[in-house]
Formats: sequence, C-alpha cells, structure tokens
Amino acid sequence: MKKYLVLNFNSKVFLPIAHNIESLGYQVKEFSLEYNNDKDGNVQKIEKIIKQYKPDVILSYGWWDENIDIENYEQIVKSENCIHVFWAFDDPTYMDHITIPMAKFSHYIFTTDGDCIQTYKAKGVNAYFLPCACDPSIHTKTIPLKQYTNDIVLLANNYNWKQYVPFPNRINGIQHVLIPLIENNYDIKVYGLWWLDEDRHFVLDSKYYGGVIDSTEIADVYSSCKMAIGFLSIGISRTMLSMRVFEALGSGICYLTQYSPALETFFTDKKHLLWSKSKEETLESVKYYLHHKDEREKIARSGQEFVYSRHTYLHRAYQITKIIENKPIKFYINELI
Repeated sequence: MKKYLVLNFNSKVFLPIAHNIESLGYQVKEFSLEYNNDKDGNVQKIEKIIKQYKPDVILSYGWWDENIDIENYEQIVKSENCIHVFWAFDDPTYMDHITIPMAKFSHYIFTTDGDCIQTYKAKGVNAYFLPCACDPSIHTKTIPLKQYTNDIVLLANNYNWKQYVPFPNRINGIQHVLIPLIENNYDIKVYGLWWLDEDRHFVLDSKYYGGVIDSTEIADVYSSCKMAIGFLSIGISRTMLSMRVFEALGSGICYLTQYSPALETFFTDKKHLLWSKSKEETLESVKYYLHHKDEREKIARSGQEFVYSRHTYLHRAYQITKIIENKPIKFYINELI
C-alpha cells in the first residue's frame, strides 16, 4: 500500500483531503507550512519531512510563491524518486506562473478548471479535472451560535488590489452581490482577509466586518445565518468553482452566488442553490427567500444532499488514488467536460 505525504504550501488554505485518503486504507502524513515567506527555511523543512517519512506519493497544493522556491522543491522531489502530484487551485489565472513550472516535474496535475485540460495536453502534461468539494465531517449543519447570527453572511477573501487585479470577476461579484445588500441595509457580516485594507480595490465599512475565522468555524458561521452569498474568481469557465460553493452547500445553508456557466454544469438554480446575474436579481432573491423560510430551507437541504452524494473529499480521494494506480474508475466528473 502506497504511503502518501499531503503537503500544503500555505497554511491559509486548507483541504481536508489527507484523512479521506487515509480512510481508504493508505498510510498518510499531512504537513502544512506556515505562511511566513521563509523560502530557505521552508525548503529545509520539506526536505527533512520527505527524507524522514519516505513517501511513495507526494500530493501538494496551496501554492504561494513567496513561501517556497519551485526549483529547490523540484530538486528535493527528484532526489527522492517518488510520485509527485499537484492539485492546481489557481488555474487559469496563475497557470503559467505556478502550475506549468510545477508540471515539469509532476507525474500528475489535477486542475479545478477543466477548460485547461487541452492546454496541458498540448504541453505534454498528464492533467485531470478535479474540482473542489466538501467534507461532511467538517461542513455540516451545527447548532447556531449567537456570535455569528446574521441574516446574511459572506466568507471570502478580498484579493484584488487597487493597482493589481488578478481576479476581475470578483469585482463583478462585489458589485452585483455584496454592494446592493449593503446599500439596502441588510443584516450582513463579512469574514475573511484584507477587507479593511486601504490598498484594496474595494474597502469594506468596518461595521460589516467580522474578522478572520478558522476553517473549523466555517460550518458554525453558515449554520448561524439564514443565507450566504459568494463570489467566483473565474466567470467564463464551464467547470471552475470556488471551494466556498461546496463548503456552504455542505454546511446546509441557502447559498446565493454570482452566475457563471460552471454553476449550470454542476447545479440547478433554485434547487441546489441560487445564482444572480445582476444587482436587481440579487435583491429580488434575497428579499424573497429571507421571507420564505420553508422554501429557503428546502433549497439548503437539497444542495447539501447533492454535494454529499457526489462532491465530498472522499470522492476526490478515491478519484486521485485510482488514477495514480491506473485502476478502472467511473470518473464521472470528467463527463461534465
């Protein structure tokens, strides 16, 4: 049985994939780097853990280029003669900057944007579509907590700077989903990084800000509110969706997000979740569903049941391990593309 090392390059990003691979009977060790910009020190930490554990497979994710040097990491991986797998969460935005350099020494690339598969194939890269997911042991309905009780909640990071906009579609999301709710004085709270920073493209009024929460608090926040809203970093992909979509649905909340074609690939509007193409549609949906509890909760239950049946990290663990071992698998999510 293969030994897996699940390596997270950035502690600000967490995927509950390790324990799901372990639940399939594999020996697994998980290692996460703090986000500290210590490239040399982090390389040494990675080299030490790899040499001590001697994994057959390294599954890495959570890239942040200030935290690790790709070339140094490449030399470590090559020296250990193990299978390297990279799960690319920033395709297509950082495909050339991050994933293509990683792909040069990776045996498998998993991408959350299936539209990138053909580009990888043209470069001779062995790539597979693998979207985000939820974990029912983490993303589930919990007892509401008073400190998180609001009508509407947003869990998201405020990525775009005034001088640099890597995710312009999120600006569209802020304009069409968040701002109209604030302008109409809805009871809303925003959690995440950089919302009060003056150098950001959008600066949130502090009265709407709830701070930064830990990944273990996601379900508590969602379970304490009536509705959740969200954005999508990519607006034209048929498959690229934020991990927040799956986490929110898994947590059993009625979720409204800006529209993208990927939503139609995975879900049905007003059955699993809600999507909005305009300010007017956002306001109309929120007004209606806040006042129709039964319908709101029916959508929340349907969305949760759907992602639990098809889009958990146990599904992803199974898909990853079977592909690496070249075993037969009904990899149904590739049928979506």
